[in-house]
Amino acid sequence: MSSELYNFSHLEALRKVKEARRITGKDLSRETGITEANISGFFNGKVNTKVSTLDRLVEAMEKISPGARRDYAQELAGIVSIDEGGDSLLEQQINDLPKESKKQLIMAIVESLAAESKSEIRLAS
Repeated sequence: MSSELYNFSHLEALRKVKEARRITGKDLSRETGITEANISGFFNGKVNTKVSTLDRLVEAMEKISPGARRDYAQELAGIVSIDEGGDSLLEQQINDLPKESKKQLIMAIVESLAAESKSEIRLAS
């Protein structure tokens, strides 16, 4: 497996998570209220959907199988935990970034962590 970035579409990422977690169209229909026919059409690439519907599907997958949202995000980002050589592909992708992009990534992570900390402080109050 190479260290190149894999570009999965939303459909491919959702399909992969759905299959890996053995989530059925019936399960998704029950959680979202979307008909099984529409869900099947989407996963077969015959029906386009809105971003809000994608969000509903991801949230339903998370309710059905906790951790599915994380798996979907990783698939969408093209992150695979370990390549054949035992190296983290994410680590390799970060190492391949130009210095300025690394700085931007670090700042985005710091800002995200700071926002999470503020939320946790408010919840604890």
